[in-house]
Amino acid sequence: MNGFCGGCDSVLSVDGMEPMDTGPDQPVQEQASASCEWVEMLFASGHIDRSGRQAALDILHPRGAWQAWLSQLLLILGAVLSLAGVIFFFAVNWQSIPAWAKFTIVELAIAGCLVGAWRRSLERLTGKMLLLSAGVLVGVFLAIFGQVYQTGADSFVLFLEWAVLIFGWAIISRFRAYWVLWGVLANLSVWLYFFRGIDAGAAFEFIFSPTREMTRFLFVDMALLNGAILAAREWAVARGVEWLQPNWTRIVPAFCTILPLSLPIWTLIVAADIDYNTTISVLGLDIPIFAKFVISSLPPLVIYGAGAGILGLGMFYACYRLKARSLGVLTLVTLSVCLSLEMLCIRVLIEMSLGILPILLIGFMFTVVNFGLAVMFLRKIQLQWNGSYESTQ
Repeated sequence: MNGFCGGCDSVLSVDGMEPMDTGPDQPVQEQASASCEWVEMLFASGHIDRSGRQAALDILHPRGAWQAWLSQLLLILGAVLSLAGVIFFFAVNWQSIPAWAKFTIVELAIAGCLVGAWRRSLERLTGKMLLLSAGVLVGVFLAIFGQVYQTGADSFVLFLEWAVLIFGWAIISRFRAYWVLWGVLANLSVWLYFFRGIDAGAAFEFIFSPTREMTRFLFVDMALLNGAILAAREWAVARGVEWLQPNWTRIVPAFCTILPLSLPIWTLIVAADIDYNTTISVLGLDIPIFAKFVISSLPPLVIYGAGAGILGLGMFYACYRLKARSLGVLTLVTLSVCLSLEMLCIRVLIEMSLGILPILLIGFMFTVVNFGLAVMFLRKIQLQWNGSYESTQ
């Protein structure tokens, strides 16, 4: 046996052995994806002996793999619990700890994490987790600073300063979890900036009942922020940054961009008035139509946001259909379109004042057709991509 390439997707190659009896109509495969079933088949047919079988299984599933996985899990869990302990320690003993002690404890903890990350190296998970812990403790320090000196700063300032201060560490860490933390802080900064001084109920009320007096529109800005993060990820991957290669690093920012692009469209569908006394002119004839959406009653920012959402979804489709092929992102775009059509259907059915049973029946039929066509559409794209890939081999 020549050897194996480690991992479940490795390729098993066997040199100098006779072809296996695969039947008169079956081609002989010289290479096959390495798996336990394939190894057992080779052993059962006598092409490898018992020692070769055990060596192959050890390569496919190393005996110490579960120990490494458990060690990493315990390391992450220990870091999370330690940080939670620090936060709750200050929360419970806030009144009894003097201000100088609060700052000293946090500053020493940050310094210790940084020294530990330097000693352990950022090439190891231990060093990355220590640097991530230092980033979290920076937020604790800012919270203590604001409470001790009663700065009166808005909440968004805390998260903005936090994101700015740890940005350099996020770059040098090359750690995906660090960038998740930074992305959450950046999004919270934008969200809290728009809703500063507004309670949570009022913050969500304008989604389904926007007012003309609304002067701030959040979703386009959220989409721009997360779209910039996604663009930076694609730029880095195109230049060979391997630690950003996993597909979820594309799907998560894509979802965080597509969702705020879709919300203004849904707002337009739900909140627009409907005019039932409308005619359209065709060849000089006034033809009555059932209804039309009157968007002029909505705040201009909602209309502009919906237009930006439609444009953004179209750009996503064009980019990830033609350039950076991604069925996951196209699925998110298609889901957004399907949900928009669902909301439009439900809105029209409710306005028709039908009974609950006709609405449920028609809505169910529309849902089946809507999502069925979406699945067929995505399946067709996948088959086209597979065909073009095979033709290049």
